[in-house]
Amino acid sequence: MHSQMGRNDHHPRQDMSSRVTGPILQYLNRNFCQAWSDATGQQLEAGRAAIASQLKLRRDFDTPVMAQVLRTQSQHGRRDIEAMYLQAVNNTTKFVYIENQYFRFPPLADKIKEAAKAQFGAGRDEGKHGSLHLFVVTNSNDDGIGVGTVNTYRMLEALGRADTLPGVATLEREDARQASLGKQRAQAIDQQNQANQVIEDADAFLKSEDTASTRQWLADAQQKLKRATAKRAELEAEMKKTPSQIIESVKIDGLKVHICTLVAPDSPPNNWDYVYVHAKLMIVDDVFMTLGSANINTRSMQVDSELNICHEHSGVTAPLRKKLWGIHTRPSPAARAAGSNATSLIYAMAGSDDIAEAFKGWGKIIDRNTENQQNNLAPCASLVGFMRTSEKRSYLD
Repeated sequence: MHSQMGRNDHHPRQDMSSRVTGPILQYLNRNFCQAWSDATGQQLEAGRAAIASQLKLRRDFDTPVMAQVLRTQSQHGRRDIEAMYLQAVNNTTKFVYIENQYFRFPPLADKIKEAAKAQFGAGRDEGKHGSLHLFVVTNSNDDGIGVGTVNTYRMLEALGRADTLPGVATLEREDARQASLGKQRAQAIDQQNQANQVIEDADAFLKSEDTASTRQWLADAQQKLKRATAKRAELEAEMKKTPSQIIESVKIDGLKVHICTLVAPDSPPNNWDYVYVHAKLMIVDDVFMTLGSANINTRSMQVDSELNICHEHSGVTAPLRKKLWGIHTRPSPAARAAGSNATSLIYAMAGSDDIAEAFKGWGKIIDRNTENQQNNLAPCASLVGFMRTSEKRSYLD
């Protein structure tokens, strides 16, 4: 549908695409030809090579960059996108910004934590050098997260932010608690059975040989049975307790994390309309950038056929980050109408090049939007904190 015909979905969308020209096209062509050959048996690459000399490099738009094409192609054992994501976050010294349809690939969370642990364990000082910051914009709605709530929980749990998915977090933690208690209960029952067997054997010996050592053997077994029985009762009582409904964020040394989603800034007070995030973007330290088709999930990193492009040109990356943050944090129509100097300072802070200040600004906008939604007011900006209270668990990727 042409854009002039209006929207083709029920909700606004946040998405990005790229336009490339130059030598990198040969790798895109090679990937396409390989896939075509695999599917049809037709060899396109040789025929296309004949016209390569006729193609002219476009120099009339955009900024030249040194770029790389990466792919996930399980048929050919390629997991370059996964390797790129893990290497890029490992190299961060300031911040990672992610916009993605899905956010459920726990190895990426683990690598981000490892990067923080390595730097601060090697002498980086949080007070002097600042924290690492992770900014994430993703989906919390059913359309975006519905089939993969458990993997999303695992990702958020790894980053200390299970508080944003409290319904699933409560159930998953209770399952883990029950499994641990059940294992301990089984051990207590095994100890009871062993003690009962020893008692039975000792009783039999006493009938034929009533000695001090046999009586001690019996007494020890009876004490073991008493302890195992008490432990079993304690565990069974613990298993019957109502699970805690309080899910709190967990601080990770050296790492600060915002998990967010978006709403239409002109949403009416009682009906905030979510923005469906379809972008697949990551920016690191205003230098590295990757954009493509790969979601942050296991399928995109290891199974499905995906293509990404990456580069390290700060002249492209930093302006893009500023533009996106401006879109997400600028005052909504309602906020502009209410206007105040204090409010203006918050929005300026949220778009700052000082990442620590920007992180604080994001936090203030998230807090204000939480209050606005609770009080049936219009949003103050598009940016809202990720929050999904549903207990529904789904296990796809």
